[in-house]
Amino acid sequence: MTIPLAAMTVLAALGLFGVLVLNVLRAMWLRNAIDKTAARRDDEAAALGVLRREFAQAQADVAQRRLHRQNQLNRVEEVKQKLDRAKRDRVEFVHEIGEPGRGLRPFRADLSLAPGFAEEKPEEVPFNRDVWKHRNVADIWASSAQAAAEQASRAFPATSGVVVAGIVAAGDVVAGTAAAGDAAAVGDAAAVGDAAAAGDGVPVQETAP
Repeated sequence: MTIPLAAMTVLAALGLFGVLVLNVLRAMWLRNAIDKTAARRDDEAAALGVLRREFAQAQADVAQRRLHRQNQLNRVEEVKQKLDRAKRDRVEFVHEIGEPGRGLRPFRADLSLAPGFAEEKPEEVPFNRDVWKHRNVADIWASSAQAAAEQASRAFPATSGVVVAGIVAAGDVVAGTAAAGDAAAVGDAAAVGDAAAAGDGVPVQETAP
């Protein structure tokens, strides 16, 4: 059986058309797949951006909480130090240098142990090491601040490990704290000094080394 030429031409045309349609459909499918992939990547990029922002915010929150916690710890430590200082200040060791006399005035100086002295020379620490955990002052009877400093230096030489600082007239100490009762006591102390020189002296024990 012979197929006419016209029929063969039609069949060839139909086959070519089918191939073209198939290629178009394939191209459309590929385009659709590409669009879906691009949309999915955009969604993933957006989600990743959200995660990055949330992570950054979480890090900032953690840093803020750490800072707040550190501030709280610093405050607690500051309160502890204030309490320790308050405890030490409530216990005061007074070292008296000299005796009251005519023309002499009471002076006060702060005493402390030189840094590192207790560790380097523990056997040479004056008195007891526990004494220096509290406030130590020296009450000095002298004619002037310079004389008081010289007396304090003789009582506590550099080799003793004791540092003498802040020598002021006892009346200035009282004025600085606005303690009227103490001011009266200082006035009485000065009067006692003059009385002692006149022969009515009240003995004052000298505790300086």
